[in-house]
Amino acid sequence: MNAKWDTGIFMFKKLLLAAIFCNLFVFMYSADPQSFIDSGNAKFAADDYKGAIEDFNKADVLGSADPVMAYTRGMAYYNLEEYKFAIGSFSAAISLKPDYSDAYIGLSDAQLKSGDPKAAIDTLNRVIKIIPVAAEPYVKRGLAIIATGDIKGSLPDFDKAISLAPKNSDAYCGRGIAKEELNDIQGAIIDLTKAIDLNKSNKTACLHSAGIKTALKDYKGAIKDFNRAIELDPKNAEAYFNRGLAKDGKGDREGAIDDITTAGDMGYEKAYAVLKQFHNN
Repeated sequence: MNAKWDTGIFMFKKLLLAAIFCNLFVFMYSADPQSFIDSGNAKFAADDYKGAIEDFNKADVLGSADPVMAYTRGMAYYNLEEYKFAIGSFSAAISLKPDYSDAYIGLSDAQLKSGDPKAAIDTLNRVIKIIPVAAEPYVKRGLAIIATGDIKGSLPDFDKAISLAPKNSDAYCGRGIAKEELNDIQGAIIDLTKAIDLNKSNKTACLHSAGIKTALKDYKGAIKDFNRAIELDPKNAEAYFNRGLAKDGKGDREGAIDDITTAGDMGYEKAYAVLKQFHNN
């Protein structure tokens, strides 16, 4: 009885394995990789990054060698904050198309996010050789240089970017951040204000400008910049917290409590200690 049972199980497993291989064969020889690429692109556009990656991986299995697909998959991983996989996908795109400047820039972003600014600088050195008159690689290399701690060394890249693209908001923002770190406060305010004038949606410039104005006790100006930053990113708990501090500095304790409470509700731990201080005072 047991021998017959074991034989039956063995035969079932063989049939199941055969069915799996048969389905895989049908999938590989009847499916069109382009259909998965198209589906992946549609999912990426709809912010379904995991679904996009699944479809792009299926296209890979079918033998696709599309550098744009590899780049888009890298962006999907990047948006999911899976930087190690993003680096792999961007590198694959570059291997398929060695002059693919967007893939180099994506790779440098992922390297910087993963905590390797020196690798990002090396990557940006390569892309600058491909597109030497584009401002973006200089801006990004400047930010990567800041991340290494060489603040002063970042300035020539921001200057170069501005000379190439005088209306590039990110270039002024990066230079403003560097000047802030170098304690050139007036220069930082000028550059950050210019960055905001050129692009009202530059959240980073708004936040840095607000921080400087708070330190200078220009609370009205700081609140205006925080308002804009929060409008651009309503889930930024730190912005609510800092706007609350600016409101308190301006004498609006009730408004400060509202903002700092919101920050606490969003998980910003420092908020509760400040609220306790307000209560004790």
